Amino acid sequence: VSVLVHETFEDGWQDSWKGDIKNAYVSGDSLRLMFREGDHYGCALHKEVPPSRHVKVSYMVRALSNWDSHSTGKTLGFCDLRYKDERGRSYGHGNRQPAPDGFSFRTWFGKTKDGYMPIGMYFYHLGQVPRWGDSVKVGQIKVGGAPVLFEC
Repeated sequence: VSVLVHETFEDGWQDSWKGDIKNAYVSGDSLRLMFREGDHYGCALHKEVPPSRHVKVSYMVRALSNWDSHSTGKTLGFCDLRYKDERGRSYGHGNRQPAPDGFSFRTWFGKTKDGYMPIGMYFYHLGQVPRWGDSVKVGQIKVGGAPVLFEC
């Protein structure tokens, strides 16, 4: 598997990305996403990559000691933006199934419970049953704990 994106967050890193940086801040060699209470988005950046049959996302994730989510959210991932509806929105986001053959795959976090944050995968696919995509929990991380490697 070849590397499609490897970001080190050096000066000017955001110039190679499209979208809205919103609540993202560089901290050393990391990107810190701020999910502000009552707000909908932390960050909305994207980068085009060459078509690939297999993809893998790998990154370190940490929830700071004051993290307490009463909702769920998505973080990094992949999506197919080729196909649009009549309003110009890409399929595979919101409540739209990824037709005719697109997809959306992002990592997901769940509601904080007993000092842990669930983490997993969230995806839209042509065979999905739920309106808003499918969530699959694969583990959990300790709030305030050390960063952990997340790969899928």
